[in-house]
Amino acid sequence: MTLINFNGRPRPESPPCTRIPDVSGLTVPEAAVEYARHGIRVLPIDPATKHPGSILGAGWQDQASADPGRVMHWFGLRPLAGVGLVLGQSGLLVFDVDDADVLPLKLRRHLTRDDHPYQATRSNIPLRGHHVYRLPEGRKIGCPTRFLGAGWGEVKSMSGFIVAQPTPHTRPGGMYLWMRSGDVPELPAELAERLPEYNPVSQLSAGSAGVDEVRRFLDLHTVADRPGMLGALVRRAEDALGEGEPRHEVLVRVLPQALREASWGWYSAASALSALEPLFHRGGGNTAREWVGLQRHAVAAALADDGDERRREAEERLGVSAHEWRAQREAKQRGRSRPFRLTRDQAAALVVQRYSDRGDR
Repeated sequence: MTLINFNGRPRPESPPCTRIPDVSGLTVPEAAVEYARHGIRVLPIDPATKHPGSILGAGWQDQASADPGRVMHWFGLRPLAGVGLVLGQSGLLVFDVDDADVLPLKLRRHLTRDDHPYQATRSNIPLRGHHVYRLPEGRKIGCPTRFLGAGWGEVKSMSGFIVAQPTPHTRPGGMYLWMRSGDVPELPAELAERLPEYNPVSQLSAGSAGVDEVRRFLDLHTVADRPGMLGALVRRAEDALGEGEPRHEVLVRVLPQALREASWGWYSAASALSALEPLFHRGGGNTAREWVGLQRHAVAAALADDGDERRREAEERLGVSAHEWRAQREAKQRGRSRPFRLTRDQAAALVVQRYSDRGDR
């Protein structure tokens, strides 16, 4: 297959990566070239934001290159840039672990083995970081928002990327360090069969939602059944910023969640953006282009999400459906509470209990 690069000239598709090189002791430009020589598509990034399009801009997925000459030119012009690795287009898939304590057992069984490259992102938290596998031949897997449960981290492959050693980490205790490099094994079959095939239409990649799609999303999602939930989300984002987490990293995580909940009718999408925009402007030096990019990423993620399943789980945690919440609120506005109803089984159990109590007396 022939690809078109950012300057319009065709370029051949490089063979998939089969080995993560040892970049110990190399500078960032030297390491970037070494990654490219091993078939990994590389792009320069701003290490402060860690956004994949922070230097190359929109379409970074297609601009990333495994051509050592082009990579050398990029980093020669930007010696202070960080290095990002584009995964699926390089034939790779990464399990990016944030919380190893909640790893599903099936996934933990593989990630605790030392048979795959592993880049740690924290110095004192085992398993946290990037676990690298090779895509099975003929497979393309995207970045599904859920895999074997939630909370442990995320899957990254087609149009996904990671920051790589020796890029400096901006958080205290953070790092990018390959604890294991070398040959990349194929994704285990029992995990591969659980991962859906990449669909660029239904699963939009980060930053790929157009400006018109953002406008349509804002116009469509205006219901506000649970406006208080937005305040709770904003407070969690403020707490993360207060703990020193980078602003961009917080918003990349929180904005999609906000727009996902807006699509459920919990609050309007426009109010979500208005509430979170002040957090974006903290620290100064922020550009309108970056804010628009974050909105496009968030809308794409919200549209790609398995909304019904995630919504059901969220409502179960809250203990009441959005429909029931709305009915209760309307009842309160009419000055009366919603009547309490028992199920048939609950009523039968209550009758049995009452007769049992009488017999005890």
